[in-house]
Amino acid sequence: MMLTYKYLLRPNNQQADRLVFLLEQHRIVYNHALQQRINIYKETGECIGYDTQCQHFRDIRRENPDTLGLVNASSLQRTLRRLDKTYTSFFRRLQSGEKVGFLVSNPAVASILWNIPMEMGVSCGRVNASTCFSMSKI
Repeated sequence: MMLTYKYLLRPNNQQADRLVFLLEQHRIVYNHALQQRINIYKETGECIGYDTQCQHFRDIRRENPDTLGLVNASSLQRTLRRLDKTYTSFFRRLQSGEKVGFLVSNPAVASILWNIPMEMGVSCGRVNASTCFSMSKI
């Protein structure tokens, strides 16, 4: 039997802005990394891996201390690992002849699962006209 814990956070305005900022940074990293993989595949026909992208974003993180530099490095690595797993699965299904769909970018902050080291998923929403962040742990 699997237990699920759901945490409902009711942050103040400053905390809500900070959490939205962090989610937005993860969305930007995911979308940029996906676009980078697509462009390199179109140009060279080869795939880049997690390690190459991790080094690339490590350098970008150092160059931008007031944006990506404020985000936990482990959580950014989890975002890149999730993209790597999705990308690998896409090509595995393509080679085996299974039905495949195009890899999509995360269009909205509310649709992203932001992974933090403790494997919690975070989603942003509204409850009773206030911003709430729902965290579930499986």
